[in-house]
Amino acid sequence: MRALTRLSLRRPKVVLASWWSVMGLLALVGLGVQERLHRANLDIPGSQADRAADLAAEHFGESNSLIVLLKGPPAELERQGIRLAKRLESKPHVRVLGPWAPGARGTLQPQPNKTLLLVRADQPFEQVSREIAPSLREEVERSVRPPLEAHLSGYPDAAAGIHQGSVDALRHAELTAAPLLMLILLL
Repeated sequence: MRALTRLSLRRPKVVLASWWSVMGLLALVGLGVQERLHRANLDIPGSQADRAADLAAEHFGESNSLIVLLKGPPAELERQGIRLAKRLESKPHVRVLGPWAPGARGTLQPQPNKTLLLVRADQPFEQVSREIAPSLREEVERSVRPPLEAHLSGYPDAAAGIHQGSVDALRHAELTAAPLLMLILLL
């Protein structure tokens, strides 16, 4: 440690240039880290839910579900709900089940002012979380107007939110840490 201190005092420009080189190299390595972060589903390996998901994927292919809750006046639920279901279902690999399907009203419309849309995306979890869930969220926000309220939920959407929160926290940490490191090294 003393040797490093002596070198820093004798040749500060060389030490600073070396430090900047190392920092530049680390910054290059860190580029695109957002794309290398993987989303994980919330299945616990070996659990009954995990075995059931494996069995369903084996027989029916891989799919992931989301739910849209619509709240508001019954006439608006009917009008905007049907329009939203059609818009969501127009997206590739997406299927929607609403209370308008035969026999589904009692289950998917538990109260006159609440409607559920079951959304199934027939793609792997990572792709649903990365691409489809954000696209569905944008469509819900774009399509639903007052007096209705809309809420999208499901594991893929939660994973997308966790991922985005992690990336935002990483950016904030980098912006905070870089000036502090420079200050410490220069003292």
